[in-house]
Amino acid sequence: MAHRLLKKPGILLITLLLLLVPASTLAQRKVTDITLEGNTWFSTSELKKLTRVGYRPFFSRKPTFNILVMNRDVTYLRGFYHDRGYLFCQVEAATESVGDDDLVVHFTIDEGDRTLLSHLEFSGNTHFTEQQLRGWASNVRGARLREGSPMNASAVQIGGQVILRRYQNAGFHFAKVRPRTGVRDLTTGMASIIYRIEEGPQVRIMGIRVVGNRFTKEEVILRELTLTNGDLLREEERIESQRRLFSTGVFRTASVTVGEVLGDSTGVILLVTVNEMPVRYVGTGTGLAGDQQEQFDLRFHTSAVWGHRNLWGSARAMELNAGADFRLDFRRFGDSELIQKELSLRYLEPWIFNTRLPLTTLLYVRPRSYPEYDTEEYGVEIGVAKEYSLRTRAWLNLAFRQVRIDSAAVSQALVPQERSSLSGINSTFERDTRDNFLAPIRGSVTRVRFNSYLRLQQQNPAYTSALFEWARYQLTGSRTVVAIRTRLGLAWPHGKTTQVPIFDRFFLGGASSVRGHQERSLGPTDSEGDPIGGEAVALFNLEIRRPQQIGPLGLIVFADAGNVWRDISAMRRRFKLAYGMGIGLFLDTPIGPFRIDHGWEVTVSPDGDVAFEKGIFHFSVMYAF
Repeated sequence: MAHRLLKKPGILLITLLLLLVPASTLAQRKVTDITLEGNTWFSTSELKKLTRVGYRPFFSRKPTFNILVMNRDVTYLRGFYHDRGYLFCQVEAATESVGDDDLVVHFTIDEGDRTLLSHLEFSGNTHFTEQQLRGWASNVRGARLREGSPMNASAVQIGGQVILRRYQNAGFHFAKVRPRTGVRDLTTGMASIIYRIEEGPQVRIMGIRVVGNRFTKEEVILRELTLTNGDLLREEERIESQRRLFSTGVFRTASVTVGEVLGDSTGVILLVTVNEMPVRYVGTGTGLAGDQQEQFDLRFHTSAVWGHRNLWGSARAMELNAGADFRLDFRRFGDSELIQKELSLRYLEPWIFNTRLPLTTLLYVRPRSYPEYDTEEYGVEIGVAKEYSLRTRAWLNLAFRQVRIDSAAVSQALVPQERSSLSGINSTFERDTRDNFLAPIRGSVTRVRFNSYLRLQQQNPAYTSALFEWARYQLTGSRTVVAIRTRLGLAWPHGKTTQVPIFDRFFLGGASSVRGHQERSLGPTDSEGDPIGGEAVALFNLEIRRPQQIGPLGLIVFADAGNVWRDISAMRRRFKLAYGMGIGLFLDTPIGPFRIDHGWEVTVSPDGDVAFEKGIFHFSVMYAF
């Protein structure tokens, strides 16, 4: 056929014009309106919220037509009906030209009859009881199947996936689960869901083969697997083994799959395939981050790093890092100030005592400049990390620090001596269920930190601090995210120490805590009015985030409250909070959001009158929490 067209260039040219010209023309046309016909059970306004073909960027007066987006809307509308019992619903889309450049998009909906769920049926199951299967299939999170309720097409498929996962985690690697809808009763509108199960045999691992490793020793790879010879091939253990291999930081990719099926499918050879990263690396990096000093400032960070991620093929790692932070002042273009330098050496021992308990040793030098004082810190940290599950982990560190402080502008009570030697224990517990670290829309994160420094020498300070932080993220509607955070912290000296040193006290105010206030401005001050931090802190934040409100820019509305107290007794005597409210814009990027917030300091008089003080702009990278 192709050679015939080549012999007739006229036909070929006409064919190309027919294919290309309409597509290029439609691609530039504007959508003036969207109509829906045939919908009776759901309002037009509700259905229009599911469509995106009429989305208008902020730089355009009218949305540009895109046939791919229109087809996506057809799929979404059909799925919306199918998940509400209208299993036979059909949706079609068409366009109508209006003038030379505009068009109207028409969605025609044939809803059909609604189907209700009568009961669940199962066939082919012997390992699990029908009661177990019914419980797993009907209690799918967010889409439950209830007898007498409208049939949910998505819940039917998810229920089948849940049952299949249960079988695979019990060793039935080749199991199959096929859900289908029974015959619909024309009188009652009810139908059953039938799950047909093919269990197959339980599968055991009869051997493990490793391929792709050039530098890494085979025993180093095998120790990361949670499956061994003779074990049942459980899907959750297979996936966990893949995750553990990848988390070593040695491999670009790592997979654990069935390499060979033996005999009557009751035994398999497990194939572990890895793709190693270069063992040595050298790199430089630059970036922006929110500073903790002044509201108009951003911190410019630059660093250089050399490392070896796989010493002696054992997954041991060593990294040397040198970095510097500069404060950028937007009020004086081009003005910058060096505020921090750091030189660190880190060594990682991934297994100790034949246990997956990573041991990290860190040596560092870290000079730092604050508005009121300068510090120069040398330290050694030796710590272990314990991973209890994919979402839960803990750290325990021994810390040895020597902090030299320029105390000319700071009260002597907050600086026990010019050079302080600290020895203590730092521990952290974290439970993180966020769906995305950079821009979460669901889940929560809980952190508890406990630090205690002991008085090993007569002149050194001794104190303890505890910090609790909890944040929750919830998607409401299709795009709006509600985020809340609580942070509570206490620190107290013990022994002959009277106050916690200033370099380990709590500070609040600014872009990442209470907006509308200067950075580090809340709480106690010295005789010159400079902040000196406190030993007790409380912070509460509420944010409503909605992306792509003004083209690619998202909108944030926030309310913050918090304060710092000199000590625990002052917090008990007068628990008074400082408030801030405002709005902001953010731009989501692959490396996190860039945002600008405008916050107003809110004051409440004893009579209950509310006043808004002069606002402050905050520039930052990443969300406030």
